[in-house]
Amino acid sequence: MGIFDYYKSLPGYKGKQEFRKKVMEKCDISYPTFQLKVHNNGWTKLEREAVEKIIEESHANKN
Repeated sequence: MGIFDYYKSLPGYKGKQEFRKKVMEKCDISYPTFQLKVHNNGWTKLEREAVEKIIEESHANKN
């Protein structure tokens, strides 16, 4: 599953908002930049690793 697919699968506005906030803080990017990167899959290697870690942590917290 790609980052875009994961983002779209998040439940409701609040889930997406929390994910966006974590990614924007971790990668030090703005909201418009986040939107461009998530829709165009324009992540750098380091950004992708950081986002994947956020996703993994999210899955670990659910279990």
